[in-house]
Amino acid sequence: GVSDLAMIELGRAHAAAGQPEPSLAAFQNFLDRFSGNPQRSEAYLGVATALHQLKRYDEAVVKYQYVLQRSGTPTALIGRAYLGIGQCRLERLKELFFVE
Repeated sequence: GVSDLAMIELGRAHAAAGQPEPSLAAFQNFLDRFSGNPQRSEAYLGVATALHQLKRYDEAVVKYQYVLQRSGTPTALIGRAYLGIGQCRLERLKELFFVE
């Protein structure tokens, strides 16, 4: 099977290529298969980022919050999660108050 590192790299590659659906699938597959892996925080961040790009803002905020709740999450990922939450909330407000 595909290794845990390869699955993380696949998610990153799809994200870098602007492909949120396959990125979401790769990171979610990682989460489903590798329950005790220390890179779960990065995978949750990948899921959150893909949901954010798909404009599924409320779901993205939940996943960003998972990143914040996990013990041992690297500081850089915590910062990215807080930024993502703020951006998602801003986008939701725009949807509510500014009709295109």
